[in-house]
Amino acid sequence: MSDVSRPPRTLLVSSRSIVAMAQAAHAAGIQVDITVLAPSHDPEDSSGTVPLDQQMAVCRAILGDPRETIGLELAMHLPLESTGLWGFLLCSSATFGEMLSRARRYQRIVNVFEEFAIEELGENIAMTCHHPDPSPFGPREHVVIWLLGHWLAWGRQLSGHRMPVVSATFQWKGPCNPKPFKRFFGGHVIFGHTRDALILPKKYLELPFRGSTPELGALFESYAAAAVSKLTPSDDLLVQVQTALLEGLLTGKSAESDIAARLGMTSRTLHRRLAAAGTHFRRLREDMVLKRAKTLLSRTVVPLAEVSFLSGFSEPSSFHRAFRRWTGMTPAEWRESPQARNTPD
Repeated sequence: MSDVSRPPRTLLVSSRSIVAMAQAAHAAGIQVDITVLAPSHDPEDSSGTVPLDQQMAVCRAILGDPRETIGLELAMHLPLESTGLWGFLLCSSATFGEMLSRARRYQRIVNVFEEFAIEELGENIAMTCHHPDPSPFGPREHVVIWLLGHWLAWGRQLSGHRMPVVSATFQWKGPCNPKPFKRFFGGHVIFGHTRDALILPKKYLELPFRGSTPELGALFESYAAAAVSKLTPSDDLLVQVQTALLEGLLTGKSAESDIAARLGMTSRTLHRRLAAAGTHFRRLREDMVLKRAKTLLSRTVVPLAEVSFLSGFSEPSSFHRAFRRWTGMTPAEWRESPQARNTPD
C-alpha cells in the first residue's frame, strides 16, 4: 500500500545549469544574483542539484530583459564548458548527431521539459521544440529561441562548421528587426509559423567534432545515467550508494564520509545500514572501481595513468597494486588479455 501522507519529491536539476545560465546572462550584459534566486546552489559542489523552481526563477530573471534579441544572445553565449558533467558528455561525442542523441537521452540532468525532438524529412532533419505555452521559464518566444539556438551554437563550436540552417520557423510573430536572427541562423527565417523548428541538412549529423574524446564517451554516459538516477531517486539504499559512488569517482570525493554526507547521513549510520543489507562500503566501492577500471581498459585507449585517476586513485602505483590484488594481473597485462575483450559495457 502506498504512503499517501508522503510529500511529493521536489523536482531537481543540475546546479551547473544555473551557473551556465548566469554566465550567459553576464556575457549578454545582464547581472543576476544566483545566491538570492537559487539559495540551494552550492558553488563548492560541482555535482550538486537545485530545485526546479529555483532554476525557473533564475531563467525568468534573465528573460525579464526587454531586448527582443535576448533569447538569441543567450543561445550564442551559453558556455558548454561550464555545464559540468553535461559538457563532458557532449564534448566527448564524435559527431553532431551523437551529441544530439546523448542530449535526448540524458536531458533530464538539466531540464524536466523535452528541449527538442528529431524528425527526418528526406535529405533534411527537423529539430522541433514543443515547449509549453505559457512557459514557466519566461516569455516563450525567447525560451524557444534560446533552447534551439544553443544547440546550433554548440554544434558550430565543436565542429568548426558554419552549419547554416535550411530554414528556421517560429510561432512568435517576430521581432521588429529580424536581421540578427537571419545572421545567426544563416538561412530562411520564418516568424508566425505553426511550429518552432530548425530544418537542417541530414549530413550535419555526421559532422565530426574537433578535439572530441569518444574513448571516454562510455564513461561519461555511465556518469550521466547515475546523475539521472539521482534526479529521480530510488528508495533502495544500495542503488543510492552506487549512484553516489559513480559521481564521487568523477569528482574525487568517493570516501565513505563523502558518500554518507551526500546521502544526508553520518558514516556510522551508513555503515550500520549497509551491514543490515549484508554488505559494507569497502566492498561496494571496490566493486565499482574494478568495474570502472575494466571498462576503461577494455573499451578505450586511455593511458594507464588516466585510467588510474578516472578510477578514483590519486597515484598510479596505488591503482597498479590494487588492480593486481583484485585480478592477479597488472592493468597493462589485463588490457591485453582475453578477459578484456569479453568485458561487457
